[in-house]
Amino acid sequence: MFAGPEANRLLKSKASAADPSITLNPTGKILTVNEETSALLSLNTKDKRVSGLSIVIKYDPQVIGFTRFEPDAGLSKGFTEAIENTINSQKGELRLTMFSTKKDSELPVNTVVLGTLKIKGIGVGKSLIKINEQYEVIGFAQRSDSNYTLSLENTLLGEWQVDQDSAQISPTTVNPSITSAQITGDNFPFPTGSGVQPTKNAQPSSSPAPSLTSAIPYPTSSGVGSVSQLAGNISLNIKIKLQGILNQNNNIEKIPVIMRLLNEANNQTTDYQTVVFDTEKIIGSNSIKTWTGKVTFKALAGTNYSIYIKGPKHLRKKICDSKATEVNFGGYNCLKGNINLIVGENNLDLSNIYLIAGDLPTQDGLTNAYDLALIINNLGKTERSILDKADVNYDDKIDTQDFALVLKALGLKNEDE
Repeated sequence: MFAGPEANRLLKSKASAADPSITLNPTGKILTVNEETSALLSLNTKDKRVSGLSIVIKYDPQVIGFTRFEPDAGLSKGFTEAIENTINSQKGELRLTMFSTKKDSELPVNTVVLGTLKIKGIGVGKSLIKINEQYEVIGFAQRSDSNYTLSLENTLLGEWQVDQDSAQISPTTVNPSITSAQITGDNFPFPTGSGVQPTKNAQPSSSPAPSLTSAIPYPTSSGVGSVSQLAGNISLNIKIKLQGILNQNNNIEKIPVIMRLLNEANNQTTDYQTVVFDTEKIIGSNSIKTWTGKVTFKALAGTNYSIYIKGPKHLRKKICDSKATEVNFGGYNCLKGNINLIVGENNLDLSNIYLIAGDLPTQDGLTNAYDLALIINNLGKTERSILDKADVNYDDKIDTQDFALVLKALGLKNEDE
């Protein structure tokens, strides 16, 4: 089954009846408008030990609604944490992420009831209930002491109907071959407990300082609009604030950040540049550490610029205002660039908003189960190669503070486009 004795993951090419399955019981039912009922969501691991899963269940919000998901039953059967349990009634989706911190021999196996789903009739019609194919189900391979990604036997969970009357029907049988999802090399492992260092497709850096080389999946040229023929050097002196790296307990004085400009008046963008930011001197024990850097772009002067900026373990942020502020953590967002830049020196203080931590190397633009598992899998470790990937606050150890920082960002999920 394994590509070789050194393999850390098993990537299955297609789903089969031997793969784990997620089921909804009942799979189908007729409701009336405003009628609410319950359904059990279960995982059958097919004798495989599972250390975690992250799924998005989709439905038609014009027909049915998920009012809540109660995960207590699943937690009592081996999963120890439900770190995400979010229903978006407008999009029609339930986001569920569960994992186990138990030792490998106690990981969930066979049939596990994940929890109870409350479903309500919204409008007359029919709705499929299915799992988005960008899912993660992580197994543990005892023979190789490693984790690997699993395919699901099926992603279609059922079809529900809402009528004007209250007639009920028997649960429908779902054909698992209707849709078949698979994990590919572009999806990311979710290891827990084994101590194996996860990887997304690149080896961890062993350098003593954080790196932003090929780990960041952004092109040197965006292809939106070339600025190669534009005259004028626009220099930016920028101050920023990085979540998690805020006081004298952080053992780092320089940090690489990538940046680019977008002129939204003509849709022309610069290449990304890596800028080394230096920490400002802290005065007083309660002072907040900010970072300053300087970068020069070749571009036209203009009044409709936005700036894209991303730290080595942070989500990318789009900033449209020269005096950007936020009242609540992560609350700043914008649509249209409104920054005035001239040829020559420009001073921008962007330290009134946070660059949010949570997208750990190798970065993919998301805060998800991979990032949390990377920390959980390496709690207490101090090796440099591991610190470079999972030490979010740069205090030279992997601990619960790093976990808390990523967990706080989990609800934001995606970085700015």
